[in-house]
Amino acid sequence: MRKFYWLTLQVFFYTFFFLLCNKTFAFENGSAGGYTNSPYDGLKCPACHSGLINSGNSIPGITSNIPASGYVPGQIYTINASILLNSITKFGFEITSEDALNNKTGTILITNSTETQLTNNTTAITHTSSGNTGINSKIWSFDWQAPATGTGSVEFFGSFVSANNNGNNNGDQVSTSSLSVSEFSPSPCALILSN
Repeated sequence: MRKFYWLTLQVFFYTFFFLLCNKTFAFENGSAGGYTNSPYDGLKCPACHSGLINSGNSIPGITSNIPASGYVPGQIYTINASILLNSITKFGFEITSEDALNNKTGTILITNSTETQLTNNTTAITHTSSGNTGINSKIWSFDWQAPATGTGSVEFFGSFVSANNNGNNNGDQVSTSSLSVSEFSPSPCALILSN
C-alpha cells in the first residue's frame, strides 16, 4: 500500500513539473532573464523549449549602427535583433551585453515599450506579449548607451525562439547570435594634432 501512495505521489510530482515547465516557462510575456546564452548567464532556452540550440532553420541576427571604428564611450547607438523562419508567426528573444570579463556593461534603453521590456535586473532586454508576433520574421529595436572609457570590447549575446504556437514548448526552434564591438581608440597622431 505504501508503494502505491509513493508511486501516486511521484506521478503527481512529475505531471505537475511537466505542466509547470510547459505553461509557466512559456515566456510569451518575455524571458524571465538570464537566457541569452552568454558565458555569464549560463541558462539555455532548451531547458524549457525542446530541441538543440541552432539545430533548426531559423536565422537570428544582431546588428547595430556602431561604426567599424568602435563605440564612443557614453554615446547612444541603435541595436536591432531579428529572427527569420518561414511559416512561423510567434517569436521571442533576449539580449544582453558583456565586457571581456563577462561583466554586464552598457545601458539598455527601451525605445518601444509596446514590444520590448527590460529583464534580468535591467541588464537584458526581451519581448513583451504584444511584441512576439510576426509573419515569417520579427525585428526588435532598442538603444544602448556605451559604457565608460576603458571598458574595451563588448559582446552582445542573444537567444531567439521561433515558436510553433501550439500552446506548449514542444517543436520550437532555439537559435543564438552574437555581435562583438570594440571601443573607439583615437590614433596617436590624432591626439598629437588635437593638442
